Amino acid sequence: DMESIFGEVIYAYTREQAIEDGVLVNLGQIAREYYKYQVCLTASVWADITEGATQPAHEISAIVRDVLWMSQKGISQRIDETQHLFKVVIADQTHEYKAMCHPGDNMEPVITILQINED
Repeated sequence: DMESIFGEVIYAYTREQAIEDGVLVNLGQIAREYYKYQVCLTASVWADITEGATQPAHEISAIVRDVLWMSQKGISQRIDETQHLFKVVIADQTHEYKAMCHPGDNMEPVITILQINED
């Protein structure tokens, strides 16, 4: 196990803490239309969405759906079996993001959508 390799875990920053802190934005039920797992965006991807929304909340949900749709259909490069890059247009600007499927806090599969320079 990890402890035998690296020793005792001194500090672990959980996904739940990251959501509480606003580092990650949980897409909740809207993501269930596209994925069976929890989907979160990093704060910087969320900022791209909210800055791209010229209308109120309905516009934000439409952009979120575009991001989720393109995370499945707009794959530009597979990095490995757990992550790929994809492109999506937000307010006439093309953004490239990374989608990762990885273990959550309780080892359940979760998906995170990030900027390509984030990890």
